[in-house]
Amino acid sequence: MEDKEILDKIDYLKNKYPSVTEIYINYYGSGDSFEGYDASCTPHIEEFSDSEVEDIMEEMIERADSNFNNDGSRGTIIINLADKSVNIEDYSQFMSEELNAEITIK
Repeated sequence: MEDKEILDKIDYLKNKYPSVTEIYINYYGSGDSFEGYDASCTPHIEEFSDSEVEDIMEEMIERADSNFNNDGSRGTIIINLADKSVNIEDYSQFMSEELNAEITIK
């Protein structure tokens, strides 16, 4: 999806949902697979459909080179209809260990 296609889609969404200012998409996945997402808009309107933003979500995840292997990735995409922009924050997740205690009995 080219930048112009993304911006055209944002225009389409703005025209379809004129009261909406922002759309938030939270996504997550691990163990080598994308697991899911949820989308919401501000202000909340009942007729908004998550499927309307799947193409933008998929493109932004691809551009961020999100890695769902092992512990996975999660992130947030914000589509700002007011200023016609889209932003992604993508986080890789890593399992870490810290020594909690070491006890020796002799």
